[in-house]
Amino acid sequence: MSRLCVWIVVVFVALFRSSQSQMQGAACKLKCRATSHVAFRKTVEGNELSRFTSNGCGTASFRVDVEEQLTPCCDIHDACYALCGVERDRCDSDFATCLGKACNGKKSCLQSVGMLTSGVSMFGCSAFMATQKDNCECIADRAEAEKRADAVMNAVLIHTKKTSPDLVDTVARSTRKADGLASKVSAVRKLLAKLNATIITRDNQRQEL
Repeated sequence: MSRLCVWIVVVFVALFRSSQSQMQGAACKLKCRATSHVAFRKTVEGNELSRFTSNGCGTASFRVDVEEQLTPCCDIHDACYALCGVERDRCDSDFATCLGKACNGKKSCLQSVGMLTSGVSMFGCSAFMATQKDNCECIADRAEAEKRADAVMNAVLIHTKKTSPDLVDTVARSTRKADGLASKVSAVRKLLAKLNATIITRDNQRQEL
């Protein structure tokens, strides 16, 4: 679908959903009881990174044609939504920052950024909640929740040693500094941005496997 058509659709829908989107901030969160903690769902051992996938810019059924340099930002944003305990607003804020840097001031590119960030603002909550429910769960044992976060971090480090040796020291420092569940999730979020192309699986790549 062309950018012009998508932009028209986004603006049209915005007129009808502006009030709804303002209400999503507080509601758009995977909530656990006070005695439970959000944790990564268990996966087959050694397959912790399989949760980090992307359908590119847009959704599986509604692809958006944008500048090529923006696609990595969309990939990171999709993967961020799979982080258990992450705030959706943090993923969206990182997304906007990434897009702005990728455009490097180019006017036509910045128009695409406006389209993408508007789309995320209006439609992102449902995607966030669906991804969270697929990848996360509420458990009572905080130590187990941290153990699962550690498993994801260790998987990132092992992956880095195989694919990006020059980043091993950076990743190792990040994993050592992470103390506590929230800190570990934040560390993985930042590492996704650094490792992007090597760690996030595109849906079309998955289908080819």
